[in-house]
Amino acid sequence: MVKYKTSNFSKSELPTVGDFVHEVFTRDHAEFTAFNPAFADPYSENFQQSVLSLMNAEVPADKIASTKIVTNRLYKKVDNSKIFIRKADYYVARAEGSIDPAPENFGFAEMRKARSSKNVEAFHAAGMNVKRRMINNQEALLQAGMPQQLIDNFTTLLQEIYDDNQLQNKLMNERDLLTVEYETKINTLWNFIKEVCEAGKIIFDGVSPEKVKDYTFNNIKSRVRHSA
Repeated sequence: MVKYKTSNFSKSELPTVGDFVHEVFTRDHAEFTAFNPAFADPYSENFQQSVLSLMNAEVPADKIASTKIVTNRLYKKVDNSKIFIRKADYYVARAEGSIDPAPENFGFAEMRKARSSKNVEAFHAAGMNVKRRMINNQEALLQAGMPQQLIDNFTTLLQEIYDDNQLQNKLMNERDLLTVEYETKINTLWNFIKEVCEAGKIIFDGVSPEKVKDYTFNNIKSRVRHSA
């Protein structure tokens, strides 16, 4: 299979191009089958199905846009954790001597590093460690002034980050699969278009200059863009 190249038509134009080429191919079907029996049925039906398949295909760009929305939301949540880290670090320091591990080993350094590099997975892992230590030392931290609401809000934030990260991974996997499927449909239709146009120019060379134009890319491009 010949891979599609964008030098002739944009990918968004290809279904329209395919529809036009299939239309003139159907008109000249008798000449094509006389030229090469490979163009006999079900070639025309397969060609039309390829056109319809691409027309109805989900475009990867739509999935990419959805992924970006979730990704931006994730980064915003991680970035907004700066306030929590400062407050929690303050209360942990006040509880020094009453908590285990010591404040410098509580895990805030790892959270700050992951936040700075926008490493969501590392941030969540470091955050879970901090959450576990906060729960294990909850009584001492509350006595040091840490509000229960701070712990609750942090627990909610970690769950939201986990859920969005799972959704992000799901969308990225779907995007990759969709891209492969879309490119396959592009290449399949392009092969039909290229094969028919190459044969059409040979069949009608010296017979019908007007029909030769119908199978010439520059003329097809002009017709498609003027009809848009």
